[in-house]
Amino acid sequence: MEESVEFRLIKEQASKMSDTEKIMFYESKKKSEAIGLLLAIFLLGGAGQIYAGKTLRGILCILFSWLIIPWLYAIYDTYKSIKNYNTMLYMAIFGEKA
Repeated sequence: MEESVEFRLIKEQASKMSDTEKIMFYESKKKSEAIGLLLAIFLLGGAGQIYAGKTLRGILCILFSWLIIPWLYAIYDTYKSIKNYNTMLYMAIFGEKA
């Protein structure tokens, strides 16, 4: 996967931190799967996508969320996107696989 500017900046910040600071930084930056799923289920599928950082995909899901298939896809993809984000965040901060 290609590393984004956000994760390069996080990696740079984390390199100057102690282990305790890294843990606190990770906990403050990671995204909650539960919040993402609740947004996707109850506030249109696209709200969870936007929370996960996929704004364009979220807008498309909102436009088509009245159809069951895009709504279900948005719920699944929200969870997958947040898990991926948290894994990339962990690797950027701690320099190893989750």
